[in-house]
Amino acid sequence: MKITQRLVILLLIVSLAFGAFIYLYFQIKKLEGKLYSQADALQRRQIINAFIDIKKYNIMNLVDINSVNNELVSFTFNRHRPTTRENLHKLITQKSLDIVQVYDSVGTLIYASNSNAEPELDSFRFKDDFFANLRIERRKYFTEPWRLQYLQVGASTIHTSSDSSRAGKSHGYLILAKLWTVGNLEDFSQTLDYKVRFSLTEPKFTPVVPFYNVDISIPLNSWNNTPVAWLNFRSKNPFLIQWHALGKQIVWGVLGFTIAFLIVQIVLLYYWISAPLKLISTSLKYGNPEIIHPLSNTNNEFGEIAKLIKRFFEQNQQLRNEMEERRKTEMMLRQAQKMESLGTLAGGIAHDFNNIITIISGYIALASGKTKSETDVQSNLDESMRACLRAKKLIEKILTFSRKTDKKVQPIGLTELINDTLDLLSHTIPSSIIFRTIINEDAYILADPTEIQQVIMNISSNSYHAMQYQGGTIEIELSEMSGDKVQAIVPASDKDVSYACISFKDTGTGMTQEVLDRIFDPYFSTKAPGEGTGLGLSIVHGIVTGCNGHIHISSILEHGTTVKIFIPTTTQRKVEEPPVIKIAQFIPANIVFVDDEPALADLFKESLTDSGYSVAAFSDSTEAFSYYSNNSDICDILIADIAMPNMNGIQLAQKCRQINPGLPIILYSGYSDSNVQKRCRDLQINKLLVKPVLPETLSRIVRLVLSETKPTSQS
Repeated sequence: MKITQRLVILLLIVSLAFGAFIYLYFQIKKLEGKLYSQADALQRRQIINAFIDIKKYNIMNLVDINSVNNELVSFTFNRHRPTTRENLHKLITQKSLDIVQVYDSVGTLIYASNSNAEPELDSFRFKDDFFANLRIERRKYFTEPWRLQYLQVGASTIHTSSDSSRAGKSHGYLILAKLWTVGNLEDFSQTLDYKVRFSLTEPKFTPVVPFYNVDISIPLNSWNNTPVAWLNFRSKNPFLIQWHALGKQIVWGVLGFTIAFLIVQIVLLYYWISAPLKLISTSLKYGNPEIIHPLSNTNNEFGEIAKLIKRFFEQNQQLRNEMEERRKTEMMLRQAQKMESLGTLAGGIAHDFNNIITIISGYIALASGKTKSETDVQSNLDESMRACLRAKKLIEKILTFSRKTDKKVQPIGLTELINDTLDLLSHTIPSSIIFRTIINEDAYILADPTEIQQVIMNISSNSYHAMQYQGGTIEIELSEMSGDKVQAIVPASDKDVSYACISFKDTGTGMTQEVLDRIFDPYFSTKAPGEGTGLGLSIVHGIVTGCNGHIHISSILEHGTTVKIFIPTTTQRKVEEPPVIKIAQFIPANIVFVDDEPALADLFKESLTDSGYSVAAFSDSTEAFSYYSNNSDICDILIADIAMPNMNGIQLAQKCRQINPGLPIILYSGYSDSNVQKRCRDLQINKLLVKPVLPETLSRIVRLVLSETKPTSQS
């Protein structure tokens, strides 16, 4: 068979494949159109729901305002109050309502008024089972059928103005209603190009062209949550109609072009293409661009094709390189996401554990103060307190891993810090391990010195454990690298930032790829039981990431491991001096203490009482606010936990400050992030503490805050 005939067959096959592709493209575009239609229907449904919600809000807002009213409560007992009747009638004239009814506590109608548009609404009443339901739910919005029309009804039990939450006894029932008018629905349908109608049953839409139509049914529920009617909306999207028609034109146009192109190619194959295609096919078959080198010198289309094929081979190799880089970047991204999730979980556990440690250590401190003469008991309590402090350090490590703790960020000279840390390590690591330092530059970074020291110690400790039996060398190198060089190692870094690089290179046993993939997982360790917690590198990851830095680890089994830490440098050099701690004089005070943990509330109430203060302790923030509202004149200071249900500590402080702007406030929490600190600064909170807080510490802080805010009270 001649090459020309083969090429004709090839073109036929390609054309068929292209036709199949066009058919697939048409199906995809059809599916895409359906998705657009569904999205359009969803958006329209949201608009319709918003329209209905506005009507609901308007009625329920009037119900909420008028049902919690002392005057209306009095009206349920004295039904001849002309002022109340006049105010109720204003709801008809001024708020465009069609029904206003008031029932007493047993469901007897004591007032009824309706608009002049529908005088027959005087006969509208509710039955006893409705009031039985309303007594339970307190307030309700629903649709009620009335003859051939429908009423939007807002109902609520009547309460005094001091019972805005409707938790107390109800004194009657307030009913407000407005007709679903045809005018409102027509305005709405004309604005959004809908056809709107009511139906008693859910309609079954069977449009001829479902691709274009948007059919939406919204149920209107009665007071017992059963649909009494359906609002039906139907519309067409002209854009989708045009889009579908254009898609058909494109498909037919492409098919016509394909057929014409096929005919032309069959004719031209006999004259120009046999030999060039043979060269091209051979070049592509063997992946050798040199085969088509003769074509690249010709001044025709095949010459351009030859050049493109050469460029294709070059771009193909470049694409392979880029795909490999992308694979590495995706692996790093998955690791970062995993560490973020684990950090959030660890922070939550540490927050709850802080409450437990605070309770235990607090009661131990109280017991120690009461048993000073009992030597054996005091010794046991001291051991318990030391255990609590060890637990507290573990919590601090977990919070460091999850980056939930406050940092004392300041400029750090890494040369001095590395040398100081190695001095500490030299006393704990045997002489069989040799440290070698290479300091190329004295780089400065912005970080917490304790955290960076912990990074150096944790990584050095891991290197030591990899060489503890055979000995070896740990080489620590400090240098400064430009951002583009760091980006070649860590693609996620910023090329416009200069980085300090701390490199740790050991001659230990190295790691497999499986171990490297899990190296930052909390509690993952290759050490023997009892030799490590598995938190070391997790904490290192949290610290370095918190400094906007990066970690790169490479390892060769039986040849050693290299860990490189990259942290942005800074030009700052000064460090502020720590503030002087003040010793305050005792000032008697009445304290309101709030913590949703009852044991903590009892603990600090006892400790503060022993310190000479009068304490009102609460485990419910709403009860605490109610108490403060009634006794604000005798309350001298508020102490509260931040994380509490219903009303958190910051919200409680804000509401108390509205009553007494000068009230001293102390807040505390398991951790204090930047958002919490900002809100406390905005409220001018006197002191923000981080758990665990010992009773003695809290008493000292209370004395300090009282001395600063009430200096005239001293005597």
